Amino acid sequence: MRVILLIYFAITFNLGFGQEKPIIIKNMKCDNFQDPIGIGLRQPVLSWQLKADAYNQKQSSYRIVVTDNPNDLSEDKGIIWDSKKVSSDKNIQIKYKGKSLLSFHKYYWKVMVWDVSGKSSIWSETATWQMGLLTSDDWCNARWIGYEDLPDSMRVFPGIHFGGNELGRKCLQRSVIPLLRKEFKIKKSSLMSWSEIFQNPRDLTHESIKTGTVNINRRGTIN
Repeated sequence: MRVILLIYFAITFNLGFGQEKPIIIKNMKCDNFQDPIGIGLRQPVLSWQLKADAYNQKQSSYRIVVTDNPNDLSEDKGIIWDSKKVSSDKNIQIKYKGKSLLSFHKYYWKVMVWDVSGKSSIWSETATWQMGLLTSDDWCNARWIGYEDLPDSMRVFPGIHFGGNELGRKCLQRSVIPLLRKEFKIKKSSLMSWSEIFQNPRDLTHESIKTGTVNINRRGTIN
């Protein structure tokens, strides 16, 4: 009976627990953001996280491929950059070292790693980043949208100017700041006491939409 039990446990271990699953790559980032847009660095940095079921497991090498055509990745081609196999356990702040990146262009990338025993993982999911405006020439046709600034002679400063007729035409004009908005309808009746704002799909509620101390005669705040 003991011999049969030992054989049973040995077979179970070899078929199940003895097989180590490959490392899984997740949470891929470019310049610390997932699939960012508007990257302004010509050599952005790439990062990823690893998940392994086995103990004392880690990355021993990696390979990154980057392209501007997602179809190339299906063939594991790095048209823009192929790092080849790099012996390193580093998986954060990997500096891009491929071809020159172009303004407005979107790039696709994926990564493969090897564990301490030299076993390779499967390729990661495809991640992306999109470049912003890299040169001053990219801004040559840029224009402010609808902003009309008043000359300083028409500005009113509290504590310096007084009311009534002394202000003349100063109170009749203000700097024009465009209002960019999106209207929508709520199908069900609802009382909105709190709102959150998201963009691509970053939460802007507590980061970008903050009003600070500004000169209200020169800047407009978001309410």
